[in-house]
Amino acid sequence: MKFEFFLAYRSLIRSRGNRFIPFIRTLAVTGMVIGTAALMITAGILNGFEENMIEKITGFDAHLRISNLRDAHFQKDTSLTQEFLSLPHIHTMAPYLDEEVIIRFKDRSEGILLECMEEEDFRRILMPSKKPWAGRVDFSGNSIYLGKGVADILGVSPGDTVDLLLIKGLPSPTNPARIQAVQVTGIFSTGISEYDKSLAYGGLDMGQSFLMAPDRISGYQILLDDTEFTDEVSAALVDKLPYPYYSVSWKDRHYTLFRWLETQKLPIILIFGLIALVAAVNIISTLVMIVLVKEKEIAVLKSMGMASRRIKKLFLMDGLIISLTGSVLGVLLSLFIEWGQMTFGWFTISSDVYFIDRVPVSISPLIALIVMGTAIVLALISSFYPAAKASAVKPVEILRYE
Repeated sequence: MKFEFFLAYRSLIRSRGNRFIPFIRTLAVTGMVIGTAALMITAGILNGFEENMIEKITGFDAHLRISNLRDAHFQKDTSLTQEFLSLPHIHTMAPYLDEEVIIRFKDRSEGILLECMEEEDFRRILMPSKKPWAGRVDFSGNSIYLGKGVADILGVSPGDTVDLLLIKGLPSPTNPARIQAVQVTGIFSTGISEYDKSLAYGGLDMGQSFLMAPDRISGYQILLDDTEFTDEVSAALVDKLPYPYYSVSWKDRHYTLFRWLETQKLPIILIFGLIALVAAVNIISTLVMIVLVKEKEIAVLKSMGMASRRIKKLFLMDGLIISLTGSVLGVLLSLFIEWGQMTFGWFTISSDVYFIDRVPVSISPLIALIVMGTAIVLALISSFYPAAKASAVKPVEILRYE
């Protein structure tokens, strides 16, 4: 153990005969604990919301979609499917047909997006993220799988028959509205009310018959083996897709949502980072008071030949001990709060608004390292002034009347 560290340990941890120093040391460590924990929990909550949103979105939406710029509905291209299925990380590629329609039950109606695809593809790509609420998935015949929000608005339940209406332009004797009676076989919930109020799924054959688009599709939905490769596969598709085809990833489709989240991160972290800054300032006041209280001891050390630079190191070591102790305890406290929140749900929120029923906290090792590193750097910077003041003590003036 180096001499400076030994003295710092004795003065901070095992100080005897003076209760003031342990008290202000405890306050400094407590401030660092609160500042570190506040910053980590804030970053963990933001990270938790982002991870939850990504999980929800990549669950109820395809990772990538291929559409046609020229035609809203176009013929299947088997060669295109075979070529892209050979690309790495593409797990499934399925045709789909979608259209905005009106759904009506008795005297109630609502606008929805109807997506039609093969039942096997639906179960593989979109079904895992949907919580069955009532009934079951069955795309045989004229049937649909309805979002819970739409079902609540219309007042329907599995087994009821509803009408789908498609209106193109102004209805007239030469342009009548298309009407298709379908049976509701099941109701699902995604956990996001806005999507539950606007989505319904059906079989591809039923959709092509209702939309009078035989053997035509709106595009392909692509499922990847890992969402981390979304950008890589999207770039590969851009290079290989011939005109007029184009691809859109889940990030592109929900760009505004994630852009909003990124915009919120910086000011929130800066605001809570001020707590850590206050803790660093508290270290300055703590060390300055220690210097004032221990001026006599510092003078004795200098009179015995201890160099000023070693005195400076001593107080820098004091600041390092306080910051390390406070930041480590702050990290442990924040990890305990994360575990308790995700296990017991101490703080609940509305699932209709925030997609989850409890405040999500996800503290990654990277967040912990960044916060701890920042806390230690701030503490060392804060220790420079008290250390310089201590090294400038003049033994003659302090010990003159001793």
